[in-house]
Amino acid sequence: MNKVLYILQLKLGKDKKSVRSNLWKLSVLLFFMAFISVYSSFSFDKKLFKKHENDKVIEQLKSSFVANKKKVNDLKIDLLNTAMQEPFKFMPPNRNDIIIIQSE
Repeated sequence: MNKVLYILQLKLGKDKKSVRSNLWKLSVLLFFMAFISVYSSFSFDKKLFKKHENDKVIEQLKSSFVANKKKVNDLKIDLLNTAMQEPFKFMPPNRNDIIIIQSE
């Protein structure tokens, strides 16, 4: 932490050494600020692209859900129409599938 504070502190003076030191410190500070700015814009762009991809997937899921719901509703209507046309009746059991166990 002290090294960071040392870099940020500018020493005011008229000699060439202090001007070079201040110029170096200011250059490093500006470089890091530019680096952070570019990194944040790239990360924001990445989030926007991901959001756009997710929106596409959600739209596809919604459309497939609507299509499946329409199929289910059509089947339900067909089932109700079939039930209304034919009265309910029991089917005779298949004798081959019945096993009879006799006890003594």
